[in-house]
Amino acid sequence: MADQLFWDGELRPITNLHRTPRRDDKLTFGFAEVLGPKSQITFAIVSPFVVSVPWIYQFFEPRTPVILVAQPDSSGQASIKKMFDL
Repeated sequence: MADQLFWDGELRPITNLHRTPRRDDKLTFGFAEVLGPKSQITFAIVSPFVVSVPWIYQFFEPRTPVILVAQPDSSGQASIKKMFDL
């Protein structure tokens, strides 16, 4: 993806376990494509709609500081979690 330029922006869904590839053959991004090589990531703040720490963990080196901003729980309280080494 590093060789692609999006001068006017780009709207594509992120692929997931249940919809890869898309049935309508439209372009998608994989999460790993958006992030790039995990060896080149020095710090990350992620805010997924659905939190699956084991799934997110695979995209980062254990030494990479990652902050996870979670959606509010049933009480309406938002939370921020330190996932890896900080």
